Amino acid sequence: MKTYCLALLAFFAAFGLANANASTLTEYPVADTYLRGGNADQGYGAAPQILFGTHASVGPFHGLLRFDLSALPTTDVVLLSATLTLTSDANGVDQGADDTINVYLVSSNNADWFEGTENGTDAAGSSCWNGKSRYVHGGGTSTNWAGSQGASSAGEDYEAELLASFTGRPSTMGTSTMVFTSQPALTAAVATVAGGFLNLWCGNDATAGISDFFRIMAREKSATASTLVIDYIVPEPALLGVLALGGLLLRSRSMFNV
Repeated sequence: MKTYCLALLAFFAAFGLANANASTLTEYPVADTYLRGGNADQGYGAAPQILFGTHASVGPFHGLLRFDLSALPTTDVVLLSATLTLTSDANGVDQGADDTINVYLVSSNNADWFEGTENGTDAAGSSCWNGKSRYVHGGGTSTNWAGSQGASSAGEDYEAELLASFTGRPSTMGTSTMVFTSQPALTAAVATVAGGFLNLWCGNDATAGISDFFRIMAREKSATASTLVIDYIVPEPALLGVLALGGLLLRSRSMFNV
């Protein structure tokens, strides 16, 4: 009987998903910037490029992206996938080999980072290497990153679980589309912030002290250069009831071991 119930529930689920309302939500960043170790008090929220990686003389670059997911339903929704795509703006620099950009979820303590309007000038309340909210010339109270400068600490500034990655040769990128290999964790992260904001931390696996970085097109240059595409389904209310009934039947049978 238990096997029968499992088969029945699987049938209900398959029937429900097949008759669900499939939807795709495409979102573009509402904020983006990068943190530059060599110019630690300067903001880059208005820069036309976002740099990911490191430079031999000016240190590492960490990127931040924010997507508004207020249009994503928060109830009775099944998320199928989430795909991040960025656009290279020009050739980067490498050491003769492929490099990888890794994407993580910004920690909740740093989720209120501020893009700002600077492009290589002193931060006036915006995020930079030296602070989540940095006032270089006074007029406000600066706030540090939750973990360390540059939002560099895994588990404190950004969550340690890898969400997505892209591997390519920075020096040959030109202007090209970069589709990130999505981990199930990216879809799960989207689910946790549905109806709110998704904040992503991006950096590469380059070794400190060398020049190895990507140049990514910022939203200031093209509002649609970076995208987050979310595929999901919303089952019909009647089918949700059928699925719930199937689950109840399975649970009751399991209680009596039949």
